[in-house]
Amino acid sequence: MTDPLDDDLNQMDEMYDVPQKNNNNEEVMGDLYLGDKLGNIDDAVDHAQLSIDKRDRERAEWVAMRRQPRNKLQKIVAYVIPYGGLLSSGLNLASSSIGAGIISLASAVETSGIIMAVIYMVIIGILTVYSFTLLGIAGKRTGIRNYEEIVEALMGKGGGLFLAFCLWFLSFFAEVSYALSLHDIMIQFLENSPNIPKYLRTTSGINLLTSMLWLVFMFPLCIPREINTLRYFSFVGISFIIFFVICMIIHASQGGLKHGIRGDLVLFQHGNKAVMGMANFIFSFICQLNCFEVYDEMYKPTVRRLTMGASIGVVLCFCLYFLSGFIGYCDFGPAVADKSVLKMYNPIAEPLMGVAYVGVMFKLCVGYGLHSIPVRDSIYYFAGTNVRRVPFHWHVVCVICFTTVSLICGLYIPRVNLVYGLVGGFSGGFIGFIFPAYMFMYTGDWTLQSVGWFHYFMTYLLLIVGVIAVVWGTAATIYGEVISH
Repeated sequence: MTDPLDDDLNQMDEMYDVPQKNNNNEEVMGDLYLGDKLGNIDDAVDHAQLSIDKRDRERAEWVAMRRQPRNKLQKIVAYVIPYGGLLSSGLNLASSSIGAGIISLASAVETSGIIMAVIYMVIIGILTVYSFTLLGIAGKRTGIRNYEEIVEALMGKGGGLFLAFCLWFLSFFAEVSYALSLHDIMIQFLENSPNIPKYLRTTSGINLLTSMLWLVFMFPLCIPREINTLRYFSFVGISFIIFFVICMIIHASQGGLKHGIRGDLVLFQHGNKAVMGMANFIFSFICQLNCFEVYDEMYKPTVRRLTMGASIGVVLCFCLYFLSGFIGYCDFGPAVADKSVLKMYNPIAEPLMGVAYVGVMFKLCVGYGLHSIPVRDSIYYFAGTNVRRVPFHWHVVCVICFTTVSLICGLYIPRVNLVYGLVGGFSGGFIGFIFPAYMFMYTGDWTLQSVGWFHYFMTYLLLIVGVIAVVWGTAATIYGEVISH
């Protein structure tokens, strides 16, 4: 079994004499460390900058080669969604968070209250975009395009390993949530279908059909090595999610909102319950885990273009999240508490919603593939290698192992909101807020005079919100789970 990407990578290695081991962090940061020890820090900085410039030229040549269409169809599609463009970058970032996250937003709005939910989304959305600015600065200054390796270069091996664990924890359980959501959709179809074999309504029958769909549609999207390979699927998947939100609006106009706004809606929740929804919102906006894959494959990569791409993704997420959360809560009221919105509709009795469910299934498959990238990258980081150096057959074996485990977990974990709360509060706080803030500080020259009031204030705000998310978000999720039992 061979991968066409291997031939392209070998060609690039020969063209630029790229070493077989990815030593970006050791080459660049090692020069600075050695220069500091020997007293030649200026020469070391110059040599490090030359290394960074060389890597940037290699990436630019690589992206230019990948942007060349190989047939007429690719030429037409590339005109709309070019490889490494702002739109494809924004769609890939949005697609990695929209999907399983959007189906829990109605429950999160019920938990927090309508106004508090909007406040959460605005703050988290703004800080998410700003975190990409800090991540881009760290990537530009170090010349490295790997989240774990940048943290290792700036904060030591322990920091890199802890981040790799956070990335694996969030991404793996995000994959579990996608498999679980696919399972929920199958339940809604099968339990509401009158003319199907009795066995298919049993637990084992539903698990069998879910596993078959996973094998045919989800697993194959985890094999590609490049994130831009999935940009076409991301575009189609997000289009289906938009259609699903439109169907939610139509259903609400004929149901919960038919006679106006319900009287049992809450604007502000009180006590621990108001905090419990925060982790769900953080999980829904987290897309930093694919930041450096997007940055590495971006055409004319700059911090500004990376931030613009992130802004496209976050604005799209915010619009869809607000509509789905608000409309879902207005439609079903307190009944949606602690439930996936997928469990609230009948796709058989409502044909339009049935079509939307099929679209959501497609989007779940795309999101599953996108979240497999940080999972496999974390595994390769622990093994001391990276995806471009692992032989293709071993890459496939690795993907088979962790995706199979995620499927098994998805079939037997009872509620998807529990997954969102735990991984969103803990891993989301570190990945999306705490590490980007520290990375900016550790790149050097961190003073109020050098970075200015705006970056100084926003970086500390990012750090404080991350700590709140980790402590209060995780604790509130565990507290809510204990109280419910």
